[in-house]
Amino acid sequence: MTSIGSVAISIAEDKDDEAIGRFLSRIPMDGAVRISFERRPSFLKAAMRGNREVQVVVARDHATGEIVGLGSRAVRRAFINGEPADIGYLANLRLSEKRRRSVFLSRGYQFLHDLHSDGRVKAYYSTVLEDNREALAVLTSRRAGLPSARPTRRSSSGVDRSSPSDTSSTRPAAAG
Repeated sequence: MTSIGSVAISIAEDKDDEAIGRFLSRIPMDGAVRISFERRPSFLKAAMRGNREVQVVVARDHATGEIVGLGSRAVRRAFINGEPADIGYLANLRLSEKRRRSVFLSRGYQFLHDLHSDGRVKAYYSTVLEDNREALAVLTSRRAGLPSARPTRRSSSGVDRSSPSDTSSTRPAAAG
C-alpha cells in the first residue's frame, strides 16, 4: 500500500468487489454518450476475461474508506511482428471528480510504474473513447509526471451519429 496525502493506493482484494461496483456506477466515462462499465456481479472476475493476469488498483480516502480512484494493469498474450509476446493493457481508469485536477493521477501512475518493475511487459496499451476529450487531453499531456502516451489508431464503434464515435487507442510508452 502507498499513501498519498489523504488517499491510500493498493491492489484490490475480493472484499473490494462490491465497493468497486458502486464506485463505477457513480463515475461513467464522459463523451457524447456517457457509458458506465460496472461489470456486475463481479468486477474482479470480469477483469480477468481475456487476460493472463490483472492487477486492479484502488485508491481509498483515509477518512471515509470510500474508493476515489481505480485503474487496472493487465497482461495479455498477443502477436508482435508475428511473434507471441505478453503485452500490457492499462484500463478502467476512473477518478472521482474531486481528485481529477490534482497530482493524484500522476501518483497513481507512479504506483503502476512500481508494479511494472516485475518486468512482465515492455510497453502498455490503453483504449479511450475519442469523444472523451478530457481523458485524452490529460493522458497525452505528459504533465505532472504522467508517462508519455500518444494516439496510435482509430477504429469504428459501429454507432451511426452525426459526430464521430470512434475510439482512440492510446499507447503509453514503456515505463522507464
